[in-house]
Amino acid sequence: SRAAANPALRALGARSFAAVGNSEVYHAGLINTEFTNRLIVDKKSQTIPIFRVMDYEGNIAPEWTNPFSDQELLDRYQFMVRLSVWDDMMYNIQRQGRISFYIQNAGEEAAQTGTGSAWSVDDHLFCQYRELGVLMWRGFALENALDQLFSTKGDEGKGRQMPISYTNRKLNIHTISTPLTTLTQSNV
Repeated sequence: SRAAANPALRALGARSFAAVGNSEVYHAGLINTEFTNRLIVDKKSQTIPIFRVMDYEGNIAPEWTNPFSDQELLDRYQFMVRLSVWDDMMYNIQRQGRISFYIQNAGEEAAQTGTGSAWSVDDHLFCQYRELGVLMWRGFALENALDQLFSTKGDEGKGRQMPISYTNRKLNIHTISTPLTTLTQSNV
């Protein structure tokens, strides 16, 4: 694969994927999967296709064009790495008992970066607790997160919320609700 052959990609943590037989099985138990590199909903398909631009060998689909400049791609990649480093650091601090609660965002960096960059600052965010990347992309500073996690005087919630219940009025970030499915009705 391209990642295995390129030392620079390996150094950045790129992974190569092994093909899963001849039958495009995406995940154990998920069969008859369709893939697409077009961001459209095909109502003729009996399955919802999975958007994919890179195959298991690391090859980019030839007909796909990247909508971002090289600098925008680099900025997004660096942001995802920064989010991952922050996440590991805060998880370790929680495991040491220095904060009472922290939930990692691991594996969701790309989804958070993509959705975060799609919204404007005028949009109101009603996030859940695994979306720190969306907030950071919006401009929620690491200092804001630390204030909230450690319940310092800089915490906009005044230390009344459980850690990771971030909020920021200026950025239209509504307080994160920790209990699951509290926003289900408002989002239906």
